[in-house]
Order: sequence, then C-alpha cells, then structure tokens
Amino acid sequence: MLFVIFGIILVYKRKGVPSYLILIGALLELFVFAGRFFVPLIYARKSVESLVSAQMIFNLLAVFPSLLLAIGLILFVVRLPKAKNQ
Repeated sequence: MLFVIFGIILVYKRKGVPSYLILIGALLELFVFAGRFFVPLIYARKSVESLVSAQMIFNLLAVFPSLLLAIGLILFVVRLPKAKNQ
C-alpha cells in the first residue's frame, strides 16, 4: 500500500516512464496480494489438480509486478540529477 501512495505522489511530482512503472507495479502488487487469498478459494472447489495448476500459473505471473516495480525504481535512480559538490 505504501508503494501505491509513493507511486501516486511520484507521478504527480515527476511524470515519466519510471514513475508510471512504479505506480503500475505497485497497483499490480496489490492485485496479486489479494489474488493470493481468492485463487485457492475458487480453484479448490474444482479439484486438487486445478488448484495446483492455478497456483503454479499465479506464482509465475506474480513475479511480473515486482519486476516492473524494480525496473521503475532503477530507472528513477539512474535518471536522478547528480548533486554538485560545494
């Protein structure tokens, strides 16, 4: 939740690709977090095999938001202006 707030503030203050990547990654992280509770409830009713398959696919897709967030943070840090030594 903190990254979502940070992403919104960052998009408001500095518009750019890194800001949007951070915001999108943070929002997707929230959906993945909520999905971790609902996916087992939905697929456990069908069969154990469908639950395992759904969890496997979900775990593979859960890496994507973290990757977006990390890439956005790296791009943001790389594009920061260098401070002048005084």
